Amino acid sequence: MKTAVIALISFAIGAMVALVVRTALHQPDAASPGAVPGPASHASVEPTRSDGATPAVPAATAATAATAASAAPANSICAVCGMEVDPSLPTVDYRGQPIGIGCIACLPKLKEDIERYGPAALQGGKAE
Repeated sequence: MKTAVIALISFAIGAMVALVVRTALHQPDAASPGAVPGPASHASVEPTRSDGATPAVPAATAATAATAASAAPANSICAVCGMEVDPSLPTVDYRGQPIGIGCIACLPKLKEDIERYGPAALQGGKAE
């Protein structure tokens, strides 16, 4: 019994030491402070139909996306998720103003319901 208790205590001490050492030696990504590693952006992936063809994008949508991506966002807080706007991500045009997003996952939500999120973005807050 005494041997089992000593082994258990030794294991617990070893685990705590390993945790302290890993925490002390941890170096977050210097290129983007606070960034969480994750899957690559899906922005460059083109959608395909079941027959393998790429669906055509209307010219007006492509032109709006190209202009919106180059414009500085009018908001500093994402109206969809409430995070700080990432200026490197594309923007969506709302009443002549480029609306920025906090992460790439917010883009489809913003495009789907622009009338809900647009006014909140222009006021500088998160939509309720």
